[in-house]
Amino acid sequence: MENLSSTSISREEELKNLFKELRETTLLRCYLELKDDSQFLGMTLQEQLLEMLKLLKSKREVNRYYFLRRRSQLPEEVDVKPLDKALNNNNLKKDQIDFIITHALKNTHKIVFVTGPTGAGKTTIVQNTLDLALHAQIPVAFFDYASWMFEYSSDYFKEHNLYESKIEALMKKRIIAFDDALLCEAVPREGEVMKDLISRAELKHVVLIFSSQISVNDWYKRFSNNPCIADAIMDRITQSIMQLELKGQSLRRTKATSNPQTISTNNENK
Repeated sequence: MENLSSTSISREEELKNLFKELRETTLLRCYLELKDDSQFLGMTLQEQLLEMLKLLKSKREVNRYYFLRRRSQLPEEVDVKPLDKALNNNNLKKDQIDFIITHALKNTHKIVFVTGPTGAGKTTIVQNTLDLALHAQIPVAFFDYASWMFEYSSDYFKEHNLYESKIEALMKKRIIAFDDALLCEAVPREGEVMKDLISRAELKHVVLIFSSQISVNDWYKRFSNNPCIADAIMDRITQSIMQLELKGQSLRRTKATSNPQTISTNNENK
């Protein structure tokens, strides 16, 4: 069977026109990218087409990753390497991170708590989990808890009827993560918003992740001014909870110890 590279120039022009009619310009670019490769030249036409489609799929997955990432509100650069260090520091396994992503892929609701002292690697683990999810084509969102809660519980959102549309749009994500949960001062309507967030996530099969220095057992105190709402929140949490409790030493302190810097005083400089 002849291959694409063994055909005449007119065949290449014919392919270009065909790809244009099919609106598959990206497939044409895949061909142009591969046509000078020696391994590609030795393939049959069928094999070449398959190789082009594989490259096209790969390119579309990369494009999808960056498309989802721009809408995730994750920091532009997430350093993936410290994930292993953060997991090892806290005696955690990569399987536990994969378990979270599996729940999102299966559209299964779960509430994940990543708790531990400052510097133990909570944010590192959460951000890298979301980055891995994005590579699996899973839509995610990442928020600072205090900023998100202040906005969604505000009178402005309520008076301008923004809350409903915003939170419904948010529920189109498969994983929603909140960093530094409950570390800020309580805001009015926080309990109502939290209860509604968890209820909607349960209904839409969304995975929620909270990173916090506050253990799950102490969450009731936060909402105890309204016992009915506090009971409802804790009841929903306990039914779907997964907890990653970090007990390792501060990674920031470890880094500072391994890279000591000598600061000269003004007197020493003189």
